[in-house]
Amino acid sequence: MKSCLKLLKFFENNFLIDSKSKVVEKIIKTLKKNRRAIEEEAKQFALKSKNKTLLFYASNYFYPAAYRLQTSIEEDAKIICHANKITELFHNELEAFPNNKSFCLLLIDDKETKKFKKQINYFKKLINFCEVKHKRYSKEERMFLIFYLVDFFGYYLSKLKHTKMGETLKSDWIKRL
Repeated sequence: MKSCLKLLKFFENNFLIDSKSKVVEKIIKTLKKNRRAIEEEAKQFALKSKNKTLLFYASNYFYPAAYRLQTSIEEDAKIICHANKITELFHNELEAFPNNKSFCLLLIDDKETKKFKKQINYFKKLINFCEVKHKRYSKEERMFLIFYLVDFFGYYLSKLKHTKMGETLKSDWIKRL
């Protein structure tokens, strides 16, 4: 373990990798810089998805953000939605498209999905979709931008659907039985 830490410090000192504190500083700076744009993007996604089935597909790295998106929307707006990896989309789920009753949001990294470029382009022609961009930032910065977007997407969708965030009336009622 000590040798790993020494090696990590060597890489940081020789500027071969960023230190964790520098990465965190970059993330905070990026979030502050993009706050309003992200909130507006979330509002637009909510408007576009109001009466649709929500589908979120992500590359491996961004899958935790897609799953967080699913659970947040279900919690905040009380809408059942689906999150999966882009590989599953091209294995079985593609067979269910086109379905224009869906709102599809892609959270992908071009390098990570390079081998699926044909399938992604084909899919984009089948269905209306949105893609979280911000590709000029590092993966770490993009992940936190997406997490920030998630909370506002759920908030705006909840307002459009007239649901109360976090409230579970039916579940609470069943517990009291």
